[in-house]
This record gives sequence, C-alpha cells and structure tokens, in this order.
Amino acid sequence: MIKKSKSLLNKEGFFMKRNSLSVLFACMLVLALAVTGCSSQAKAPVVGSGQEAPYSYFKVAAINQEEPIMMRDQFLEIMGQVDGPIPYFYQEVVKFAGHHCAATAGAWSITKKALAALYPDGQVPERGQIIIHAPGPANEWYVGVFGDIFEFITGATADSGFPGSSFGEKYNRRDLLIYPDAPSGTPPPQMKWIWERRDTGAKVEVIYNLMLAQPPNTPDLEVLQAKIGADDPSVTESQLKSWQKTWNQRAAFVLDNADKLAGFFHVEKLN
Repeated sequence: MIKKSKSLLNKEGFFMKRNSLSVLFACMLVLALAVTGCSSQAKAPVVGSGQEAPYSYFKVAAINQEEPIMMRDQFLEIMGQVDGPIPYFYQEVVKFAGHHCAATAGAWSITKKALAALYPDGQVPERGQIIIHAPGPANEWYVGVFGDIFEFITGATADSGFPGSSFGEKYNRRDLLIYPDAPSGTPPPQMKWIWERRDTGAKVEVIYNLMLAQPPNTPDLEVLQAKIGADDPSVTESQLKSWQKTWNQRAAFVLDNADKLAGFFHVEKLN
C-alpha cells in the first residue's frame, strides 16, 4: 500500500473542506432566493366576505376593494365543476369592460341593488334565472356597455347565449337581456332598468343618476380627454396625471356613495 505524504494529506483535507463549504454556501443561497421570492410575491387582497380576490395589477385601490357578488350557477353544478355559489369580482368586470369609470361602477352598483331587491334575506341569486329589460337599444348612449356587464354577471344574453339544448329551457340564456328596437330618447339619468326573476316573476326597477357623480365631467375635461385619446403631443405629463386622478376619483365616488347619496340610485319593487 502506498502511503501518502503528510503534505498531500493536508492538501486533500483542504480541498475537501473547501468543497463542503462551497456546497453549503450554494444551498444557503438557493434557500435565500426562494424565501425572498416568496416574500416579495404580491398577495391578492382579501375582501370582507372571506373570498380571496383574483390577483390584480390594478393600481387604483377602488377596483380591488369591492366585495364580490355571489352567484349560483346550476349549469356549473350539474356538470360537477363547482359545489355551490361562486364570486364575481369587480376586478373581473373592469377587465371585461376594459376600464374603470362611472358607467362601469354604475352598472356594478345597479347589479348589486337589483339582485339584493330580487333575492332578499340572504338568498343567493341564480345565473340564467334573471330577465333584464333595457331602457333603450344597445347602441343608444352607453346602454350596451351596461348590458354587457349585466350579461357577464347574470348570464342573461340578448340572442347569442346558450339555448339550453337538451338540458331544457331552465338552462337557456337567450332572450333574457331585452333591448327595445326603437331609441327611447330618455335622458341617461332617467333610464329605467327592469330586472325580473324567471322563477317567481318578481320585478324591480333601478335608475342610476350618473349626473350626480363627482367630480363633474366638465367641457374642459372633455376637450383634454379627446387630446389624450388622440395622443396629442401638446398634452403635458402634469395634465395627463391630473386628468387620470379626476377620472378615477369620479369612478370611485360611484362605488363609495351608491348607498349614501340620496337620488343617486333609485330602486323600486314593481310587484
């Protein structure tokens, strides 16, 4: 057997120790990166109902703070895809509409109020079991914008939804969002949305007077808005930031005052 010299043994011990330290350092580095990654990951906001909101990139607090509307969809249930009511978040509505504004916030608030009136005492509203009568054609004013949001939440469609097929009329989604053919000529603050339950026939009327939203949408803001939309180079960064602040304040005002400001929303049971 060949005996190793003392110096050689010392060298081997040195390299083995150094390699062990390198492995230990690498493990510690990986662990540190993993912990840092977990702690820095943005967490979804939790709303008052206990439902966790979808992860959101929205910078406007009002978009993330609304409690969800809980809806039951029996179609999802019979297919074994859910076990009960599911949440619809305002974040999803904003993504669907492509923006957060006084109209989007107003449509969300109309939905909440109409459903609360039709399904009192803690009843859970059912998608596909609600008929909505619009105050005018889809292309009159922004009626269709409101209708699209109602459709997303309630499942009611004009003529493009699921027809029920062999599942039966109970699962039909067509002709539940009803638009009149002729323009109504009704000023937007007086437009009446009629919501009706298919199972009980109960009806409610909801009016949204968006003219009460603050700050007011002035002619100067309209002019600036047109310039921003056209990428006008004369618009300064300060003007853009100021306009954005006003726009988002107006939308947040609707959500914050839907239940506080007299005359802002009017709900009336029709039967």
